[in-house]
Amino acid sequence: MPIVSVIIRLYRRTQTAFGILPPAIRTTAGDSTGDPANPPCIRPPTPRLPLPQPHIFFRGAKSSGYKARSAFKLLQLDDEFNLFASATRCVDLCAAPGSWSQVAVQKLAAQANRKVVAVDLQPMKPIPGVSILRGDITKQETVDRVLHAMGGVLADLVICDGAGDVTGMHDMDMYIQSDLISAAIVIMMSLLRPGGAFVAKVFCKGSLPLVQSQMEMLFDDVCFHKPPASRASSYESFLVCRDYLGPPHNVSKFLPFLASGSLTGSDACTHTHVGRNGDST
Repeated sequence: MPIVSVIIRLYRRTQTAFGILPPAIRTTAGDSTGDPANPPCIRPPTPRLPLPQPHIFFRGAKSSGYKARSAFKLLQLDDEFNLFASATRCVDLCAAPGSWSQVAVQKLAAQANRKVVAVDLQPMKPIPGVSILRGDITKQETVDRVLHAMGGVLADLVICDGAGDVTGMHDMDMYIQSDLISAAIVIMMSLLRPGGAFVAKVFCKGSLPLVQSQMEMLFDDVCFHKPPASRASSYESFLVCRDYLGPPHNVSKFLPFLASGSLTGSDACTHTHVGRNGDST
């Protein structure tokens, strides 16, 4: 075969692979002589691949005016559990950049006495309808400031989408997240009214057994749920607790328990319900 013919065929195959040649001349076998014994092989157009999941929600967040695509996680959690159905006051812990606070304001828009307070160590840009506090959720002074911003009235819903900076070392990331969740639980007990709800991000390969044990003492209904907007490859899931029973009678014994326990836990979950007796389904 002449070297020129080989070069032409390689060129056409390259152009076909990248979709440059029109289908009518995409020949990868035979030649252009029209020989019926050696017909050309015509490839169908390559189908367009769907956008990766994170890009879909990122574009959706941009078009909807949300500060981050994580807004869709809270929207989907609300669709599943009706978190805002009976709420008028919401506290958003570790709130930066503020997408969950935006959702809270949107969901509570019809409530005359609505109040949304956002707390974070990082500075946050103003969000219409949100009282923003810069503070450390492990400090009592932050609790006092939040209660003051709420007018002395406890919240119906406390939410926390906070996470530490990812180190790439899974054990370290889970340890940091475990400490963050423990801090969120402690401040939640001072801010949430009996009967209220609590939502927080957890890592499913981390301290789930410990978190379950803690929540069973505080809530009637505990659920771990992974919304569609969360990456399938991510360890994150969301702890959804409803019907708060109020602080435990002996807080001095309960608080040390919060800071202890094993960091080993269950595999990644999508939806695990935990009953009052500790059984999961």
